[in-house]
Amino acid sequence: MTVHDLYYGMVEYRHASLTAVLLCPLAIAAVAWLLKIAALEPASQAVANVGISLGLGALLVELVAITYGYRVAGANPLADVDIVFLIAPIYLVVAALAVEKILFPGKQEEIRLFLRRLALVVITFGVLYGVLSQFSFHMVVWTNLTAFLMFLVATIAILYFGVARLLR
Repeated sequence: MTVHDLYYGMVEYRHASLTAVLLCPLAIAAVAWLLKIAALEPASQAVANVGISLGLGALLVELVAITYGYRVAGANPLADVDIVFLIAPIYLVVAALAVEKILFPGKQEEIRLFLRRLALVVITFGVLYGVLSQFSFHMVVWTNLTAFLMFLVATIAILYFGVARLLR
């Protein structure tokens, strides 16, 4: 099985794969909750962490698939694939973090803080890339390099602090 076959199979049998993806957090939450009720809290915590890992892994696979589609296959995955496939990995990460926070409030707060900061940086640079990819080199030609660098610093600061307020 090649990477192309894997992605083609996911899209071809989208109802089955989407059902599995959407029910995965519920199954993980049920298993973690049952383990917590049975007084096996370390095992329950491990199951919740597996859910977070699966969500982050799905998000990584999605990013690789989008990059593969653009660079190798010459397709436009953002235009050709159902929106549910693009949102599903984000749903998995958010649902897994919610399950972990509901079952174990207060634990692993430093990991959640790290993930919020990581999301902050990714969102900031993603928006910055989107904005700067629309500009051409004319700004550097019509202004000096110092003004362009000040524009970049101001844009990054505004995005960073704006998104930081949203993620609190």
